[in-house]
Amino acid sequence: MSKQITSEMVAKKAGVSRATVSLILNGHLNRVGDETRKRVLKVMDELEYRPNLLARTMKTKRSQIIGIIVEGIAEGWFTKIFFGAEEELRKKGYQLLLSSLLFQKSSDKNLCDAVELLLSRQVDGIILITSSIDREITPLKSIISSEIPLILVNFYPTKEVQVPKIYLDYVEAGKISIQHFHSLGKREIAYIGTENLANLSSNMRGEVLKGFKKGLKEFGLPYIPEFIKIKEVNIDSSPRERLEFSKGRLSCEIGKKAMADILTLSERPDAVYCMHDHIAYGAIAAIQAEGLKIPEEVAVIGNNNLEPSEFIVPGLTSIDMQLDRCGYLAARSMLKLLEGEEVEMEVLGPVSLVVRSSTVV
Repeated sequence: MSKQITSEMVAKKAGVSRATVSLILNGHLNRVGDETRKRVLKVMDELEYRPNLLARTMKTKRSQIIGIIVEGIAEGWFTKIFFGAEEELRKKGYQLLLSSLLFQKSSDKNLCDAVELLLSRQVDGIILITSSIDREITPLKSIISSEIPLILVNFYPTKEVQVPKIYLDYVEAGKISIQHFHSLGKREIAYIGTENLANLSSNMRGEVLKGFKKGLKEFGLPYIPEFIKIKEVNIDSSPRERLEFSKGRLSCEIGKKAMADILTLSERPDAVYCMHDHIAYGAIAAIQAEGLKIPEEVAVIGNNNLEPSEFIVPGLTSIDMQLDRCGYLAARSMLKLLEGEEVEMEVLGPVSLVVRSSTVV
């Protein structure tokens, strides 16, 4: 039988006191220097030290576990937010327990089940990452009544739940895109998006379109109804459809068809803003099929700055929603709540424009 590794052994090899090891294990990293922390963590890895979580829970009344609920871990944006939160929480000694709703319809019951599971595991707090909150009020009440911290990372503002929230600022994203088009001399701008009949993305769509309209108004550009294409989809009808939609193929097809329809009009746009990068990929394919030059004749901007956007030809200019940063902000708010500190009730995540050859030669 292998010898059990203790915190005393870790302290001895790292050249620190047991109190220092305890501080690191309990997440009090502000009281330990960076070099010391790195040395102790390295020794823990070398010795394959595993702390007794049950004993620590009994002593501190905390499990050192944060529950995270996401709508779909296979979808790129949820994953980035999750990893942004995970990195910061692990630095503070927390483990994460993940629950994904990808293969379920987004309903009160399924979210209730996820919440009850996490509460039964005695998590110290819950972070909910969602694009729709309309039908999720009831499950959240059970979290609030349990008096454990709740952070909501959401795709649009809501006043229904009075808990700290991190919003993705799609309104600002739309305004930045129009500003960029305006600086390039583009004047007749199209918009392509989707609206999910199951309500998973309708609010996100509303925020993106709101930003698009605000940008047009701010820069004195016309809103041309014929150039607005919003495709209705229903991705809540089956688990397989939700998975396929998350891969982006349907969005690409929607973008290609919508752009092709717009290009049949007697008056053509000189730019197009797309709700998502996948839609923009399809729009680019349709523009190229017509033999038009990008960006000289039609410039294209997408949303979410997915990895393929850097490698397609032309490279896609896209809004970076800095999703990992939103995850970090959610984690920081959670840590403050656990320490009894006050946090901002509403935080807008940062956005930035990544310029590539779909708008600038």
